Amino acid sequence: MNSGTFSITAACGRWNSKADTDAQAAVLAELAISTHRRSDVDADQLDNMLKFTEAARLWALMEHAEAA
Repeated sequence: MNSGTFSITAACGRWNSKADTDAQAAVLAELAISTHRRSDVDADQLDNMLKFTEAARLWALMEHAEAA
């Protein structure tokens, strides 16, 4: 991987706290918005990506709450 390449797997693998859950969601949302800005996805696809991101964030928060 060169220095200009972003690895979501590597980034997400380092995070495991509640605050990190929000950070992961922010990264995923920004990636979704970036793909829309590049016209790689349309508005409906962006909407779905953002909904999946929020659902994943909420699921992770529930997992953290159950583990505590």
